[in-house]
Amino acid sequence: MSSITKREFATLDITGINYLTWAFYVKIHLRSLDLSRTILSSSNDTSAHKAKALVFIRHHLYENLKVDYLTEEDLVVLWQSLKDRYDHQQDVVLPMLGLNGSIYVFRILNK
Repeated sequence: MSSITKREFATLDITGINYLTWAFYVKIHLRSLDLSRTILSSSNDTSAHKAKALVFIRHHLYENLKVDYLTEEDLVVLWQSLKDRYDHQQDVVLPMLGLNGSIYVFRILNK
């Protein structure tokens, strides 16, 4: 996270239409920083690691979503709340496209 103003990928849209790709890229980026455990409830990571991951995720949220989750300081709760709010996209979008999750991810990676 050398530059907080630079975004590595698109912010999570308030409609959640890009949730699947957004969550995928967040997980990959957190893994590259060795912070992927921070979004798990069983994580024993330091508060500094959790704060770094929280800043990264908030930086990649649409402005109105930042306001909606303004008071949420627990990274695991924020991650789960976003998942609960938008994860249904895989049940709606993928069947409409005639895709399952693995094909969808394969196509994203090969763009």
